[in-house]
Amino acid sequence: MTLVSGCSCCRSQNLSKALFVTFRLSALTLLSACVLLGISGCGLTNGRQHGLGPGVTSGVPPSSPPPFPSSATTATLSSAVNPTTDMVYVVDSGYPQTASSGAFYAISGSSNSVVTTLPGLASPVAVDVNSQTDTIYIANAASNTVSVISGASNTVIATVRVGNSPSAIAVNATTDMVYVDNFNDETVSVIDGATNAVTATIPVLTPGPDLIAVDPVLNKIFVGSNQGYAETVAVLAGASNTVSGYLTLNNSPQAIVSNPVSHTLIVESNQATTTGVTSSTQIALFDETTSTSSGTIAVPGFVNSAGLTVDSATSLVYAANNTTNELDVVDLSSVTATVPYAASGSTVGSVSVNTATNMIYAVYSMSGSSALNMQVVNGSANATVANIAIH
Repeated sequence: MTLVSGCSCCRSQNLSKALFVTFRLSALTLLSACVLLGISGCGLTNGRQHGLGPGVTSGVPPSSPPPFPSSATTATLSSAVNPTTDMVYVVDSGYPQTASSGAFYAISGSSNSVVTTLPGLASPVAVDVNSQTDTIYIANAASNTVSVISGASNTVIATVRVGNSPSAIAVNATTDMVYVDNFNDETVSVIDGATNAVTATIPVLTPGPDLIAVDPVLNKIFVGSNQGYAETVAVLAGASNTVSGYLTLNNSPQAIVSNPVSHTLIVESNQATTTGVTSSTQIALFDETTSTSSGTIAVPGFVNSAGLTVDSATSLVYAANNTTNELDVVDLSSVTATVPYAASGSTVGSVSVNTATNMIYAVYSMSGSSALNMQVVNGSANATVANIAIH
């Protein structure tokens, strides 16, 4: 399962009301950015740290200013893996983001090669896959739609209209339901995978939602925003399509992912001092069954990426660190290993994992280049085994 982030990730760009500006590529997926010295991620409002400590609240979250109108400043990347078919799916929104700027790529995990390319998509910013039905879902920011793709043929079989500026997407393979963040509407669209119809629209009262994760076992959906003023994660009940509560954080989340085996929600955010200087990155852990904090993990440096995933088979977390040019491996207590990026100076926008093969996929771009690549890491050895040129 990935964050869809993020840009995967991160996913889902806008200018926030932060004192500094930062730019973000995501996976998890995104349509907004606060820029801080030109690095991605954000945890500031009015140039200072604020908000409550980790915990849970019910009812309406703390009041926050509404998001600025959508204004993408860079291409957005997102990725997802089908462990059953050993296929990796990548979307690139392109820049500037337009009605035909993006593309979808299907990559074989067994041969480490691109097998299908679908160009001309409407700025795809997020992707996820239902491994049980072999169906891929893509959020298209420029057309307010979700493209439904058959994994067997890698062709679009349906197009579903959702809310304004879809920015993140997550699938519950158990219930065959698809959840889509609508950035400008502050809602989540619920799509029935059997009919490809929107069955509900849930107000989440979270400014600029662009992060989403699903626990298919508990049938809970977690919705966040990497805006500098949004320091909550909404908890949705899949059975009733309602908000059951809000988790509170020290800073706005940069990426979120769920481990459905341990029922742990993993939230990454960049920390800032009271003077507004970004100091470090922290991973907050929440028990999804009780919606309570279960600890934090300090991550050295300023991670500066929305690329975050968890291997539910090993409970290891993989976080892209674009300032140190390495992938941090976290065992839910500390960083236990690092894997150097395949290319020095690259920017990873999305990270995903195949839980069956223990292979990790980091999608990255290079400054000043339109090329897109994917680094393949063997999770057993924490070693790079391939570097794929996507385009």
